[in-house]
Amino acid sequence: MTRIRTGLAVLALLTLGAMTVHLAPAPGEGPPGNERLGIAFLLLLLPLAWALVALLLRRPAGRWLGLAVGVAVLPWATAFTLAPGYGTAIWPGRVALAASLTLILSLTGRPMFEAFEGRESVDWSGLRMGLLRWTLVFNTASAFSLYLFVMAYDATLGGFVAVGAWLLLGLIAGVWLLAHQKTIGLLILAGCCISFIPLGLLFMASEAHSPEEAWLLVAIFLPGVLMGWASLIAFARPMLSFLRTDA
Repeated sequence: MTRIRTGLAVLALLTLGAMTVHLAPAPGEGPPGNERLGIAFLLLLLPLAWALVALLLRRPAGRWLGLAVGVAVLPWATAFTLAPGYGTAIWPGRVALAASLTLILSLTGRPMFEAFEGRESVDWSGLRMGLLRWTLVFNTASAFSLYLFVMAYDATLGGFVAVGAWLLLGLIAGVWLLAHQKTIGLLILAGCCISFIPLGLLFMASEAHSPEEAWLLVAIFLPGVLMGWASLIAFARPMLSFLRTDA
C-alpha cells in the first residue's frame, strides 16, 4: 500500500511540475517583472524534482518536501478554484487542488512514517518529534510561497523585498539545520516566525487589495508561524536543561 501511495504522490508532483511549466509567464509577455516571475516558476522545478527523487529513494526529505509542496499549493489552488476572478482559467486551480490534496493524503499517516522516517537511524518518533516534523513541513511551505513573493514584486517595494529575501534565507537555513536535528535551526526558525508577524501586518496593510487577499496571506503563512512557536515552546525546557548542564 505504501508503494501505491508513493506512486500517487509522484504522479501529483509530476502534474504540478507540468502545470508549473504551463503557467510560467513567457518572456516578453505581460507587465514588467513577468520575465522574472517566469524564471522563478521554472526554478521551482528543482525542489519538485528533489522531492520526486527522494520519494522514490524512500528518504524522509521526500515525504517532507512532498507534504510541503501540497501544503504550499493548497491555499492558492483553493483561492483560484473558488474565486476565478484572480485572472486565470478555473481548470488549473482544480487540477492543482486535486494534486495538492493527493500529496497531503497520500503522504500522511503512520504507514508512510514507517516507510520513510522509520528506516533512518535517527529517531523521529514521539509527540515532540512529530511536532518538529510538521514544523519542517509548514515552514518549508512558507519558504516556497515567500520565494514567489520576493521574485514577483517590483523593485519599488525595495524594503519588503529585501526583508523578505533575508527572511527566506532564514527559513531555508532553519529548515535545513532542523532537518539535521540541530538546535540552532529551531532558534533560527523561531526568529523568522516572530519576524513574520510585523512584516506580514505591514505588507497586508499596504498591499492587500481586499479582505480575501489578506485572508489568503494568513492561510499561507500563519500555520508555519504557529508551528515554529509551538516547537520552540515544546523544546524550551530540554534546551534550557542542556545549556545549564553544559555551563
